[in-house]
Amino acid sequence: MRLDEIAEVLALRDADTRPCGYVRRVLHEHVVSIDDRIAELRRLRTQLVDLDTRAEELAADPDVGAASCPLIDHVRRHGEARA
Repeated sequence: MRLDEIAEVLALRDADTRPCGYVRRVLHEHVVSIDDRIAELRRLRTQLVDLDTRAEELAADPDVGAASCPLIDHVRRHGEARA
């Protein structure tokens, strides 16, 4: 819990109000936030794996010069990297 949430729990307790409902609501909000972040990270992971696969394919291309990174050049031309 964040400090402001803990302060609210203490304020409720000091006002002789059971903070259980508030605590459960805050915990639920944190769980939802974590689930959203996990989903976002999974999407990002998929994108990075796809880019890595594409980089391997481009690195094997004999027409690509040795002085550049083919993935960066490809993304610059085609705009595939959207994180």
